[in-house]
Amino acid sequence: MNNHLGKKLAAVSGKNVSIDPEEHYDLWAKQYEKELLHDYGYCAHIIGSKAFSTYELRKSCNIIDIGCGTGLVGEELKSSGFLNIWGLDVSSKMIAIAKKKQIYREFYQKKIENLEGIISKPFEALICVGSFGLGHIGPESLELLVKLVEKNSLIIIFMNAEPFNLENYMDYIEDLKKQNLINIVDIQDHNYMTKLDRPGKLLIFRRN
Repeated sequence: MNNHLGKKLAAVSGKNVSIDPEEHYDLWAKQYEKELLHDYGYCAHIIGSKAFSTYELRKSCNIIDIGCGTGLVGEELKSSGFLNIWGLDVSSKMIAIAKKKQIYREFYQKKIENLEGIISKPFEALICVGSFGLGHIGPESLELLVKLVEKNSLIIIFMNAEPFNLENYMDYIEDLKKQNLINIVDIQDHNYMTKLDRPGKLLIFRRN
C-alpha cells in the first residue's frame, strides 16, 4: 500500500516509523489537508467528532483537542455547536493554519509530557484524532491524557489500528481500568480513508 502514498503519509505508515513529529508536520502543514482530504479521502476527524457529538454534553463545556493539527476536528465540533475548544499540537505551522479558522480559544504548542503546570484546571471533555501511533504519542501517554480531564468526562481517541495492535494498547487500557481511572464505554473498528484501506480504532472512555 505504501507505494501509492505520498512521501509525508508514507513516512507515518507501516511498522518502521521514525520521525520528528514537530519537523515532519511543520513541513507537511501547507499540503496536509489537500493530501489527506482530497487524495486519500481522510475522514477520521468526522468519525471522531460524530462519536463525540452523540453524547449529551453542554455546548459550552471546555474541550481539549489533542493533536489539533490544522483544526479539522475543531471545525467539526464547531459545526455541532461546541463553543469552547482548546488545541494542542507540537507543530507551529499546523497551529498557524488552525488559528486562521478562529475556532479555538487558545493553543498549546507542547508535547503531552511537557504539559505539567501549564493547564490550571482539568477540562470537561477530550478528543484526540490521529495523534497516537508509531513516531507520535505512545500508549504510555494514555494516562497523561486521562488526567487532563475531570471526573466523568468523555474521552474520545481515534487512531490507526496497526500501532494499536503492535504496541499492545489494550494492555495499557486494561491497566487504566484496573487503576479505576477509566470506564471503557466502547471500542470500535472504522476504516478512515475512503480511497484507501486504512483500518482505525475508535476508543471511547469515561474518566472515573
